[in-house]
Amino acid sequence: MGKPKSIRKPEYLRIAAEGGQQIAGLRTNFRRPDFLTVDQDLLASAEIVNDTPVAYHSRRGVVLVGIERRFGPEVTAGIGLQGTKANVVPEANPNPMTASARQSVEPDARILHGPTEIATRGRS
Repeated sequence: MGKPKSIRKPEYLRIAAEGGQQIAGLRTNFRRPDFLTVDQDLLASAEIVNDTPVAYHSRRGVVLVGIERRFGPEVTAGIGLQGTKANVVPEANPNPMTASARQSVEPDARILHGPTEIATRGRS
């Protein structure tokens, strides 16, 4: 008897959506078994995510294409290429004592001079 023929696994495509108060996203994973040769799989995945925590807003897209090869029941190796595009905008001020914060702490001249300033402004 010869070697038993390997059982061909089916292709699969998985699509997942994620949503919440601070994140919304869509992810896909694809696997094609025995790509170009037996025991070598084509892998592909993509995701688009809109992440909006208090500190920043981020929109990103990630794409991955790779090949995974099995060399035996215990050894698997893979190689791939990934690309990422992201747009991150900071929302929170990490230093509370910046110029705008100091401005609100400084006394207002109209409060110190009160009625005198208002009276001279009206005569101009």
